[in-house]
Amino acid sequence: MAKKSEESPAEIQRTWKDLSQSDGRRVSSQPARRRQLHLILNIIGGVTLIALVIVSAWGLIHLLRTAEAPGNTAANHPARQVTFDTDGVLTRDWFIKSFTTVSTDSLMSLDLRSLKLALEAHGQVLVADLKVQLPDQLVVTLKERQPAVRIRVAGTLRDSYDDRVVAEDGTVYKGQLYPKETLERLPYLTGLKLAKQGDGYARIPGMDTVADLLKLTRSRLPSLFRTFRTVSLEKFDGNPLAPEATIMIGGGFIDEIVFAPRAFEPQIERLTEMVNYAVQSKSNGLKRVDVSFDNKAFVQNRVAVPKVPAAKTKSGA
Repeated sequence: MAKKSEESPAEIQRTWKDLSQSDGRRVSSQPARRRQLHLILNIIGGVTLIALVIVSAWGLIHLLRTAEAPGNTAANHPARQVTFDTDGVLTRDWFIKSFTTVSTDSLMSLDLRSLKLALEAHGQVLVADLKVQLPDQLVVTLKERQPAVRIRVAGTLRDSYDDRVVAEDGTVYKGQLYPKETLERLPYLTGLKLAKQGDGYARIPGMDTVADLLKLTRSRLPSLFRTFRTVSLEKFDGNPLAPEATIMIGGGFIDEIVFAPRAFEPQIERLTEMVNYAVQSKSNGLKRVDVSFDNKAFVQNRVAVPKVPAAKTKSGA
């Protein structure tokens, strides 16, 4: 039987300090400590984010409850401030007088969609945008139609008439707040019968073409444009490709100008030549200029009326 080995005195004297003090659970390297710090920061960030969400939600709920509570905030009263902006001539006072509910209904009870439709039904308003800004502000932004011509319609009284404005898109409406001189510069539209539609009139087809012609003439021949009095659609139904379709303009310097409802640039160039010639020859005006034919212009001069000397009478007769 083998004898048990005897321990040396040095081995017997070892204490617990001689044992390994390393623990697998302790962080013993720089990367491990960095990962641990990153984990702690993520936990702190997550808790902070959750706290912010809770506080924000509580604030929103409190705001809504306060706005809905009767008599507590300005949102339950009419708009104390109306911000009004437009690219045309309508004003804030016009809006408030035309839509009295803005001054009587609470801001939160306003039906913005109905108000928008009512604004755009006025004809002069092309697009209306309305927004509520708490606690007490209504923001109104309008885009208005631009007037192209005037048209005379039957008035409410017998044998009376009223003027309406026709926009570039053919909308017929009662123009409001336009300066008098602006309306007086617009020629009258003639040669057509307006179609009724509801309480107003249906759109006039082909007005975009007419508007293009008037804008080009105003740009190239401003002095001549100021003499325009009428625009006749008697031979233009809105289709620029229709055979023999023409737009006729009556004015002061030229009694009648005939255009084809298309390709206005070369027609305006020919008209400019005729006007320049008449001015250089010191003409008192032209009776008719027809530029509706390709590469041609037909001119008819006014017939000069000879002056007849007054008859002399014998004295004492």
